Amino acid sequence: MRIGIVTFTMGDNYGQRLQNYALQTILQNGRDSVLTIKQNDCILNHKKIIKSMIKSIVGRCSVYEWMRLLRFKRFDSKIKYYKHIIDPLNIPDSLTGEFDIFISGSDQVWAPVPYRFQMYMLGFAKDSQKFSYAASIAADSIPEEYLGQYIEMLSGFQILSIREKRCLPQLNAIKKTIHVSLDPTFLIPEDEWKKLEKRPQFLKNPEKYIFVYNLGTPIDQKVYQLAGEKNLSVIPLTKAEDPAYAIGPEEFLYLIAHAELVCTDSYHGIVFSIIFKKRFVYIERIQQYISMVSRFETLFEFAGIRYEDVMKYDWNQIDSYKYDEKYKNLDGQIEKSREVIHDILTIAEGLHVNEDK
Repeated sequence: MRIGIVTFTMGDNYGQRLQNYALQTILQNGRDSVLTIKQNDCILNHKKIIKSMIKSIVGRCSVYEWMRLLRFKRFDSKIKYYKHIIDPLNIPDSLTGEFDIFISGSDQVWAPVPYRFQMYMLGFAKDSQKFSYAASIAADSIPEEYLGQYIEMLSGFQILSIREKRCLPQLNAIKKTIHVSLDPTFLIPEDEWKKLEKRPQFLKNPEKYIFVYNLGTPIDQKVYQLAGEKNLSVIPLTKAEDPAYAIGPEEFLYLIAHAELVCTDSYHGIVFSIIFKKRFVYIERIQQYISMVSRFETLFEFAGIRYEDVMKYDWNQIDSYKYDEKYKNLDGQIEKSREVIHDILTIAEGLHVNEDK
């Protein structure tokens, strides 16, 4: 059976790549072919890389451009890609014949951005080929002007699985069960993630530290106050000047798994803090157009976490939080999410067998 994963494939976001790796790993499990479909945004990025290399030779490459170049090169090593790069705005008809099914997800693939709909809502595929797993709408609500398109395009899916609860009432017109599933990173056990981790070269050994991973929020000075209280160093991953900026996903996993505390506004920064049972401070991020609230709302509910327990820069508050007790709630959600994957593969294998007859 040939499975095509449709998710974001450009950029250098750690969560983006690690969720892709997780879903691919879970689906592979002895099957013939599980490939991620790379889109041609990556070609544009390669052009930028070439330009950055030329600039570096003539001494005109900024620190940011050079570090992005190093970081970008480290992001694709564990993803298995389809042989061709696809233009999301000009998807070839032949693609449907290359795979038995397509799975859209995880990440913010169903955000209300119209030019993405055809690719990520699988408008190019046959209804029998359409599945999703933990696809994120990334909004508190679907804008009314797009709601009809969502309902029309998603009604043909064999199994619908999304990542956040907030938009469920708007999708009631789709007369089928819509599962709310955990991000695929949760379906890989902690010990398996730890096999991938790699200590960054810049990190002293041993070193006790607070890891700060912010995608859109300045570092609060309270972080340094906390570090001073506990005699910890601060390792930021926020801008190109940071020593950690060019690390790959394996080093990213290490920095979370071995931190005394993680401070982050990142969804997957929180996800891996939970997986590794680390103390963390959640930093609310305000981002134009896309809501940051709904994804954390569902995640914290599933994990049994209250916002007020993880938003304070206070060691007494942090130390009083019983992580192992809270995370017991996740076991049932992980099992339900595994059942969704099982159902997807069961239906897909049935379709595959019927087509072979």
